[in-house]
Amino acid sequence: MKKVLIISFQVFHNVFDGGSLANRRNVEMAINVLGKENVDCFFINDNSKKSSIATMLQSAILFPFGYFYGLTPGKIRTIINVADKYDYIFINTSIFGIISKKLKEHGYKGIIINFFHNVESLYYEARVSKKFPLRNIVIDCAAKNDRYSIDYSDKSVGLCMRDSNIMQSLYGKPFDNIVPITFEDKCAGKNYDKQGFTSRKPKCYFIGSNFPANTEGLLWFVKNVLPHVDIDFKIIGKDMDLLKKSQPCLVDIPVFSNVPDLAPFFEEADFMIQWYPHIDVLKGTNLLSSAEDTKDVAEILYKHYESKLAGKNNIVLLMGHGNPDENYNANKKYSDMEKALQELAANNNIFVGTVDYGDMLFFPKKIEKEPANRIPVEGFDKTQYPDCMYSKVMSYCEKNGLNPSEVNVYLAPFMSIAGDHAHNDLWGLEAMAEDDDVSNVEINTNEYSWRERLEKLGFKVDRTFESHPIDQAGADHGIKDGCNMKALGSYPEIRQIWVNHLYENWNDDSAWENGEDYQPEA
Repeated sequence: MKKVLIISFQVFHNVFDGGSLANRRNVEMAINVLGKENVDCFFINDNSKKSSIATMLQSAILFPFGYFYGLTPGKIRTIINVADKYDYIFINTSIFGIISKKLKEHGYKGIIINFFHNVESLYYEARVSKKFPLRNIVIDCAAKNDRYSIDYSDKSVGLCMRDSNIMQSLYGKPFDNIVPITFEDKCAGKNYDKQGFTSRKPKCYFIGSNFPANTEGLLWFVKNVLPHVDIDFKIIGKDMDLLKKSQPCLVDIPVFSNVPDLAPFFEEADFMIQWYPHIDVLKGTNLLSSAEDTKDVAEILYKHYESKLAGKNNIVLLMGHGNPDENYNANKKYSDMEKALQELAANNNIFVGTVDYGDMLFFPKKIEKEPANRIPVEGFDKTQYPDCMYSKVMSYCEKNGLNPSEVNVYLAPFMSIAGDHAHNDLWGLEAMAEDDDVSNVEINTNEYSWRERLEKLGFKVDRTFESHPIDQAGADHGIKDGCNMKALGSYPEIRQIWVNHLYENWNDDSAWENGEDYQPEA
């Protein structure tokens, strides 16, 4: 019989938040399939003990490198040491994606299954207050683990198709399986008498935990709707007592916090507040939706980099995202932008590449597990792959009689925000934080950032202009001051183009949508 090791954040007995209930479901499912004797659990944290100051300090130091919720290299080594005893390793949350990465790197031969409660980067973006100084670190750390989970798992499991589509959009891979959350039916066979419904106030309940994505909607409802309806309203959810203490508008509303069983409240309620608000939303067109847009954005960027483009010994490289689908029409926009920029730059010394579109990667071959499968750099035919960044920069040097060591390179994201791709795929901050050594860098694999590969080729990458402070590389992009990477959203003129696109459709009733369009299918 096959054996499985299930890795969870904490012991979930007597814990009743949604995540713990889902984790418990997964363990019970494994026991039903494989038998209790073939299922072992490993818990990252002992929630019965208070964390020491030393433990909290260690967590804070490791956090920017992807170690969430008390996970440490030592705990990962413990998992690696026992891993070969198991045919499957089931990681009960994608926030521990770094475990998958380390297992694969140490040669684990079994099957790794990652379970996604959320798209964690989006979840923490909603959960963490914008006033929290380390907010960006948290979001980026979550995104890093999502990527590790999807890239290094043999099978990925999510809760809904919406999250799967988002993973496809962000990381190029959907979930392998969708398993909606399920719970034991405790209401079967019960009869509910609703005969007195018309003679009393309807009972309306809000059930959800205390985090921004829930509380923002709840507070709006209490302030804008509740005063105008005659209902018996209650709030039920984890840590909602803390919210009541901080919000005067909730003082007269019954709040039930951290209850062991939600079933009585579901049985008692006549209806619930809908999860998705019916708020009309207008979606504008894309930034480069027209040739005029491309021309306008090119002029904005050229004006910004004009002084850097004046000399032939300088080049500017812009990294866009791109889509791995070769037939995706929007990929052409990157070539259009490069052409428009070069028409403005007399030396034609500004280039656009992508992190995900095959023809415009740094090197024209997506990462392979075996080096033998990669296109070799030696004897590489640049004419066969003219659109990759390697071909562009090397051809530029040849055309102008320059050695790479004579060329200064300025790097910038061609993306709305300077997020994970800018910090890691473009700049390679992780490598900087770990005292990177470019001598071991391979040009023909995207395991390495553009900065590392350019420096390996001999180019002088300017580390001071619109960059991340080198002495804070380990902090990733969650620093308070000093990160000067300039993404498209940083330009007021570009933001105005987005706003203009909204105005164009403002009076078109058919362009507006509301929350009903995003409701999950029954």
